[in-house]
Amino acid sequence: MTIGPIQMIVFDFDRIDRFHGDVIEELTNLRESGVIRLVDLLLAVKEPTGEIVATEMAGLTDDEAIEFGYVIGKLMGLSDLSLADSKPDEVTADAVERMLANASQSVGLDYQGINRMVETLEPGKAFGVLLFEHTWAIPLREAILRTGGRPVADGFLTRDSLYQVRSEMNFFMDS
Repeated sequence: MTIGPIQMIVFDFDRIDRFHGDVIEELTNLRESGVIRLVDLLLAVKEPTGEIVATEMAGLTDDEAIEFGYVIGKLMGLSDLSLADSKPDEVTADAVERMLANASQSVGLDYQGINRMVETLEPGKAFGVLLFEHTWAIPLREAILRTGGRPVADGFLTRDSLYQVRSEMNFFMDS
């Protein structure tokens, strides 16, 4: 299985009265068009009554989840989970869960941190974690590799970071 770049987005909503299915609809459109593959989505909503309603949506079959866990674990060097010498179909669900817990800690987000964020939500607010694969990038990455290129760095510029350099961008565009 060839896996494209995986991205995690953590987000919050300061109002839940605007939830009309727009985000799920857009995720569905992106999945159906083959742009992304949804790995996992967790959304926690704190109702005005204080009740927490959590929803999780996974986009992988059981076999894909095991394979994703196996491949991501190998890429992240998490061989201490006895995954290094296993084939994808030999990896247990428990090992994948432990591997993903370790992987999430390596990016500064763990299950306890997610639980704390959910527990401290104010009524009428929501918090989510979206994990998806950029399937559109697989052919581009393969073409770069075939022609002798190699990854040097990657990242995403957020709207806030672009805003911070707006005047510099205008300078170059005006020149």
